[in-house]
Amino acid sequence: MPAASTPAPRPRWPISLAVLVGLGTAFGGLNRALTDSSWWFAAMGIATLVTVTIVGLRSITRFRWLPPLGGFVVLIIGTTFTFAPGLGYLGFIPNVDTVLAFGRLITAGSTSIAEQAVPANPTSGIVFMLTAGAGLLALGLDFVAQVAKRPALVGVPLLVILLIPTFFVGGEGNPLAFVQTAAAYLLVLYLDLGEVRAGGALGVGATALAAALVAPLLLPPITPPAPPDNGTGFAVGINTFISLGDNLRRPNVTEVLQYSNENADPQYLSVSVITDFSGDTWEPEAPRVREANFLLDFPAAPGVGSDIDVIERTTDIDIVNMGGHWAPAPYAAVSITGLEGNWSYAADTFSISSPNLSVRGTQYEVVSQTVAPTVQQLRAAPAATTNGLLPYLQIPDGLPDIVPQTAAAVVGDAATAYDQAIALQDYFTGGEFTYSQTAPVDEGYDGTSAEIVGRFLEEKSGYCVHYSSAMAIMARTLGIPARIAVGFTPGDFTRATDDRPAYYSVTTANLHAWPELWFEGIGWVRFEPTPGIGIAPSFDSDTSTAPTTAPTSQPTFAPTSGPTLTPKPVPTESESVDSAAPSAAPDQTLPRVIVAILVVGAIIVMLLPLVPVVVRAWRRQRRYWRVRRQGSAVDAWAELRDTATDLGWTTATNTPREFAIAVRQKQPEKVVRALANLLTALEQTAYSPTPAESLLRDLRIVRRALLRSSSRRERLRAAFTPASVQIQARQLRMRSRVRPSRDS
Repeated sequence: MPAASTPAPRPRWPISLAVLVGLGTAFGGLNRALTDSSWWFAAMGIATLVTVTIVGLRSITRFRWLPPLGGFVVLIIGTTFTFAPGLGYLGFIPNVDTVLAFGRLITAGSTSIAEQAVPANPTSGIVFMLTAGAGLLALGLDFVAQVAKRPALVGVPLLVILLIPTFFVGGEGNPLAFVQTAAAYLLVLYLDLGEVRAGGALGVGATALAAALVAPLLLPPITPPAPPDNGTGFAVGINTFISLGDNLRRPNVTEVLQYSNENADPQYLSVSVITDFSGDTWEPEAPRVREANFLLDFPAAPGVGSDIDVIERTTDIDIVNMGGHWAPAPYAAVSITGLEGNWSYAADTFSISSPNLSVRGTQYEVVSQTVAPTVQQLRAAPAATTNGLLPYLQIPDGLPDIVPQTAAAVVGDAATAYDQAIALQDYFTGGEFTYSQTAPVDEGYDGTSAEIVGRFLEEKSGYCVHYSSAMAIMARTLGIPARIAVGFTPGDFTRATDDRPAYYSVTTANLHAWPELWFEGIGWVRFEPTPGIGIAPSFDSDTSTAPTTAPTSQPTFAPTSGPTLTPKPVPTESESVDSAAPSAAPDQTLPRVIVAILVVGAIIVMLLPLVPVVVRAWRRQRRYWRVRRQGSAVDAWAELRDTATDLGWTTATNTPREFAIAVRQKQPEKVVRALANLLTALEQTAYSPTPAESLLRDLRIVRRALLRSSSRRERLRAAFTPASVQIQARQLRMRSRVRPSRDS
């Protein structure tokens, strides 16, 4: 009775694709923690490239370490081309600059994750971390499923990814992502175990899946623990400007800090400054160390002339309940003591930051100088010509027409930049606009794009984000350099007692954003367009008197039907001074990912035909090494046989003696003698462990003879499409099909 043939096992490459699907669905569950899903295409594009590379290499080689290595190379090339295209060699080969750029992205991403409110904005740093993580997970999960042969363990990291949103979005996961990922995981088990053996596992998995879907309906919801009293519940992060609405609408007001000075003067405390309005999302630059910027030796505030009065104060700041890498301080600081570690200041904005230290629990002293110009000095300020002002005059792309038209109508025939600024401030505080933290926040109204500014001018209702954005951009359309400061209004005053001097208490309700406008010879001057919030600056006509800090009543100002003032043109780069800094370009991460996928995919397609060539050359050199060092006749004869196979010899599969007879025909005596030596050494191998000598020379003689006796076409075919590699790969696949399973 003939023996029953062993059924061929299923191919394993579908397992890799099922793992990739599970990874993609698990990452899709993170969308609840981020504001949009564009990052997903970046992450899964790289993960797909890695997986396809591994599957392709595994199909043509038996070396189990080569596919993961190829996947890792593709991961490095893809991330380099996407996130640091101008730094690597040829645009995609990493170097030291690439590694440093990746480090900066990781630092920025970690800071964003720690500081942003949920849902967070996927900054370049976060997208890089997600993309690199997806690629590394694709490598690791494929290794676990294919090399370690433990696909059941794939579910552990997928479950961890699915649980991430539950810690940040009020305990709410993504049921659809969970079901899809669970289905992909069950598919991995099915493909690995087969239809018969997978029955029990699939039954257990389906039961667990059903229980997981029903349990949330029966159990009380998971509520994240309340933040402890040490302040971990609030942090001023990189995107404070973006999330101001959410922070202001916090149900519980939290004390952030306390400050005091010798005269008990109320002060605005700046945290960061927004200068780049070119993209859809406006945010300050991520904190980074600048070794030369010592906090004890600030330079003079930019633009302040010698004839402008300044008020110097010493302010003691005690951070009570705030985290983050930004230190609030009055503008402009002269020196800061008490902040230990790698804290530094931004040279253009004087924002105090650290790339890795938290401000929580710090106490520090700030010596600052506040400019005190008079109305006459402000009106006499000439047009801005100071170096580096071009970024403060850039207009956002897609700015609605209502913005410059309203600005021109509001200022009317105001002749000076100061009068135009006051007209803009009065326009917002004159009664037409209402302050509202609950203004319609659907459809992105809580955002910071140019389109939102246009909607705000139509709605005439919003909070400080809208007012500061609108006034800053309208000022820029009039040719006045402008930026937005983010920080805190002065807070609530507490009188002195026997135990402590008078101080101000600043809470989360004091979070604020305000515009600052540049006046030549004076520098940056704060304005307050948000009605009912903060303190509007008032400038005295006496040159020896500082600006008052008491709130002033502003006259109502509405657009008139008078002549329209044509907005002043923004100077072009050629008209600006040579040292003007260009504005930062909008984030192009997603387009870069698409281009990276196409480029890396094209490179893979071009390099795949060379894989057999590399494998054949590596195999030849390995055999040469064994023949030279070990005198291996088996390796010498195997190389001779594969050479004949690559050249199209049909007799290469005959017995060694039959093959030798076919080769030595019409060959010179030298070749015949070398062939006889190889054959004799091969036949003696089974009986004598003693290695043969001079086999490498004989092997090369016979191999060169084979190549010389073949046509050029046959030699080219042997070099670029070696048939021996294909035959061996086919034999390995056939051998794996009849290999008994590990449980048999």
